Amino acid sequence: MMRSVALSFAAIAALWTAPAVEAAELQIDPARSVLVLRVWKEGVGSIFAHDHVARATKLSGTVRWDPAHPSASQVEVTADADGIVMDEPNIRRRFDLPPIKEVDRRSIQKTMRGPQQLDVGKYPAVSFRSRRVDAVGDGKVRIAGIFTLHGVAHEVTFAATIDQRGAYLHATGSFRFRQSEYGITPYSFGNTVRNQDEVELQVELLAK
Repeated sequence: MMRSVALSFAAIAALWTAPAVEAAELQIDPARSVLVLRVWKEGVGSIFAHDHVARATKLSGTVRWDPAHPSASQVEVTADADGIVMDEPNIRRRFDLPPIKEVDRRSIQKTMRGPQQLDVGKYPAVSFRSRRVDAVGDGKVRIAGIFTLHGVAHEVTFAATIDQRGAYLHATGSFRFRQSEYGITPYSFGNTVRNQDEVELQVELLAK
């Protein structure tokens, strides 16, 4: 259910919006970066079920950028699969989702990390590595790279918005993908309710 992973990171390329400086390597700040996966329900019994949000709590990576040559920018990010947490109250509020009982939240998290979903014991990491960054204009870039989830790698392309905030590079972006493309069968409860195959990964990244 996760392709946690990390993407708008390449947003770094948009540094052409900042004053000219030398090429440098930025470290992703995991405490100030947010990577969230949105999962929607469907089926005849979906009125009794929940949409879900999963957050990656263990992030690491680097952003290499050259403001004089944005297309030479590169980002590598890794999220530990066992650091993915489900349906935290503050994250659900952020997306205007109703609260879930703690006992249910823990059960959902156990299922999500288990062998039928992310299988974090076998596939401990979710990662993204950029291959191309193109300037779009007005602080926006288009990033293409390899996203690896559940041991399966595919190229993804997404738009990102970037700006510089003091010593930090701030980037936001999102993209959608199908769990089945990464060998994950969306969770279902009988024939009445299930998670949609298509999910969305949203990223707010700070690198210094």
